[in-house]
Amino acid sequence: MAEALGSNESGTDKAREKSLKERFPVERDEELVCEPTLLLDQTGVIMAWNLPGMLSEEFQRDCVRNLEFLFLDISRSITSLRSWRTQEDLFMESCIRGAIELSPAWYQQG
Repeated sequence: MAEALGSNESGTDKAREKSLKERFPVERDEELVCEPTLLLDQTGVIMAWNLPGMLSEEFQRDCVRNLEFLFLDISRSITSLRSWRTQEDLFMESCIRGAIELSPAWYQQG
């Protein structure tokens, strides 16, 4: 499924969602996942990880507190002109608003 999705899909196209659900069926679409889980497509490619409770609330608060100096720079990444990863409407309810985009072999690419 990961290969079937376009790089700029927002998940709001009902017809597209329906065709993807038909192409990649799931047994129980409405089931909540509340334990550590890997979501795999039919070929075994990892689509998502769910690791609830892995980071304590205290650790999460420490991370946010230690990253506060980056918030202004990170928020500059939010724009509707770039990829779906930095769309403004995806950062509605977060104190860290933005994304750091990293590329494998960034330095080797020149």
